[in-house]
Amino acid sequence: MLRLVLRYLILAASFLPAAYGAGGDITIPLEDGSLVIQNVQLTMDGYLAVPGLSFTLRNRTSSPWMKLKLQFEIDARCSGEARHWSRTEETFLGWIGDPAFQHVNLSEEGKEKASLTVRVYSGRMLFPQGKVDGCVAETIKATLVEAENSRVRIDGVTGERIDLEKQRADAEAAEAERERIAAEEQAERDRIAAEKQAKEDAAAAARQKRLAAERKKKQAEEDARYAKAKAEQDAKEAEERRQVRAACSAVYQSTADKKIGDLTVREEQQVRACQALGLYPPH
Repeated sequence: MLRLVLRYLILAASFLPAAYGAGGDITIPLEDGSLVIQNVQLTMDGYLAVPGLSFTLRNRTSSPWMKLKLQFEIDARCSGEARHWSRTEETFLGWIGDPAFQHVNLSEEGKEKASLTVRVYSGRMLFPQGKVDGCVAETIKATLVEAENSRVRIDGVTGERIDLEKQRADAEAAEAERERIAAEEQAERDRIAAEKQAKEDAAAAARQKRLAAERKKKQAEEDARYAKAKAEQDAKEAEERRQVRAACSAVYQSTADKKIGDLTVREEQQVRACQALGLYPPH
């Protein structure tokens, strides 16, 4: 049983990372402060014998960083042989001034710790360029490749600094200008459409007015024709009535002094016809 426990302890210990060559702090200037890489150590995975890097990354600026890209260059000596490893690590760092931390009730010491000690890397950055053992770090260098937060993007290689707030403001201004131009163009299209509609409405109104005038003229012509025809008919009927009165008057003059028995058949028919018209005697 004792041998089994001892064997287990030895096997478990072989998986623990061993640290080699603890280095000093690495300070990288950034905006109004710096990034500080502390407790930099070259580590070895005891099981795989793959070298890695362990360190603590602190934020000594007054801003959080949503993106940080760091370039590590490690020179080491492994069993007397010089080795070099290069690794780029991308991460982010918070800051106590970030609104996400405002509700946290921390002491001043706690705030400093929360604002500075943000990310701890332990045996995470492995360098799989070859399995080696017995390595001791000679130099460990770190440089900033890129940094970005909500306000600025910094190229650590060229030193170029892009003002993201200005970039966003410019983009918003450009978008506002595009919207203004689009609104003006739409207003112009609406104006042209309104003018076209007004012309169409005016043309339709003129056409309706013309048609109404034509209908009125046609109706007047129809009324005139009807009045003329009626006048002609009335004149014709009046002339017929005049002729009938004249005829009945002549019949009355020729038969008034005769006895009924002395009337001819024709005269008797004429008398009856005039009597039926109320024109015998004429009046």
